[in-house]
Amino acid sequence: MAESLSVQIRAGFEESSRLAPAHQSEVRSRARDLRHRLDQRRLAFRDLVEIYRRGPKEVWGPVLLEVLAPAIMDIVTRYRSVAPVISEEDLRNQLLAEVLHVAARTRLPVEGRYVKQLLLLRVVQRLEFWIFLEASRRGDLVSLAEGDRIRWS
Repeated sequence: MAESLSVQIRAGFEESSRLAPAHQSEVRSRARDLRHRLDQRRLAFRDLVEIYRRGPKEVWGPVLLEVLAPAIMDIVTRYRSVAPVISEEDLRNQLLAEVLHVAARTRLPVEGRYVKQLLLLRVVQRLEFWIFLEASRRGDLVSLAEGDRIRWS
């Protein structure tokens, strides 16, 4: 059985930590640690996205995924595989690709207030469009969403 998505994200983060600049853990901490005020975490997350865009992406991508891991896990649990059209692994890989794609290309608000929510909303839109395209190519349009909500915090 394939390893869990959370294990993959954590392993990627730990691997990138060996290659990372010294301030990587501080940036991650400011964006994720609940001891920091919400407005500070929001600005730190926006800073993290900006740092990811400047690169190197192979170092900062796993940091971004690790910071977003709780939301990524919420998103992936909303959807189920549609065998043989979309496997669970395909779905997980596409989700991670969409997170990185959206983080690299979405226009960010000047103030850091809703950056995470904006990115996650765009990720869900792109993921659902991908699922629709894959399913419609094979004539397997079915209800794919499960669950009510995604945790945005």
